[in-house]
Amino acid sequence: MNTSWTLLKRLKNPDDNDSWQAFCELYAPVVIDVAKKSGLRDDEAQVAFQETLASISRNINKFEADPGRGSFHAWL
Repeated sequence: MNTSWTLLKRLKNPDDNDSWQAFCELYAPVVIDVAKKSGLRDDEAQVAFQETLASISRNINKFEADPGRGSFHAWL
């Protein structure tokens, strides 16, 4: 999955609800699927996504959207 660098840059603004919504629509299925494959129940997988999202929102300013530095997935 490729995440646009511009979307990742916009996520650094916590008030950009449209970007956060787009990010959630893109990543919720991925994170939830990984959580379920790891043995979590549906409700636990949803919590895992919420915790992942909270962590991203706290740390997104540390991410540098630069292909030369690596992918977002590696950072995540």
